[in-house]
Amino acid sequence: MAQIETSRILRVSGHNEIIQSPLPKTPEQLMFKYTLLEKRLDDLWTKKIIGKKGIPKIINESVEDLFKRSIPSHISLDQVTNEYLLPLLDIHNKTYADHSRRVAKMTYNLAFDYGLKNPENAFTQKELTDLYYSALLHDIGKIVIPNSILDSQNGQRGIRDIEITRDHTHFTGYILSLIPQTRHLAYISALHHERQKGNGYYKVDPNDISPLSQFITMADYFDAITNDRIYQGSETTEEAYIKMVNQVQLFIPLVLKHLQKSESFFEKLK
Repeated sequence: MAQIETSRILRVSGHNEIIQSPLPKTPEQLMFKYTLLEKRLDDLWTKKIIGKKGIPKIINESVEDLFKRSIPSHISLDQVTNEYLLPLLDIHNKTYADHSRRVAKMTYNLAFDYGLKNPENAFTQKELTDLYYSALLHDIGKIVIPNSILDSQNGQRGIRDIEITRDHTHFTGYILSLIPQTRHLAYISALHHERQKGNGYYKVDPNDISPLSQFITMADYFDAITNDRIYQGSETTEEAYIKMVNQVQLFIPLVLKHLQKSESFFEKLK
């Protein structure tokens, strides 16, 4: 009887059977269930076949089990983000959680600045809001990547570690697609490692890369090289800006052109 009280009961028309589906979890319940998954990550990833595309089925199933029908449908996007999702990244890897907050703020400001300089092509307030949350959640897929890999130094990473790290974009898109409030952000967030030359993680055609995703790419790149990581030191704002404006293989023309006109924007970040 206790099990029925904690479940939503669905009666199937024409049948007497009862199907029980879990009620949405509280943030604390989701956190607890995630900590159980987190402890198994290293073991689950041993099933990854190096050089073979695709994610081990058991990991996809574990992520689906964690998020599907886990978050109440009536709460806002902001609540989903800040009460349910970001706290998971906070406990898994605080470095990337803090990075995500900085990237979200910078992404929004870059896109807003683009609108001021190009009023005829300015993003709507809804697009800016969606972009902010897409940037805030762009690395949520890293909660599925073991810290033993995320925190390993570049020189010590083998092919296996590199391939698994790159899979975080898949999980970003997958997690967001499982939650109704974030489903519309999945495409923008998941493509933040795509490139103008079509050599990104997904090898997406440049014509199919959303400018919104590229504003995340810009902020993500800048923050990554101007903040210390375990595997690298930081560069100055001036050094980072010079490096970015020469990244013709990284940014689509619309974004690169705006970047080349945004020296004053980056000077304010010193």
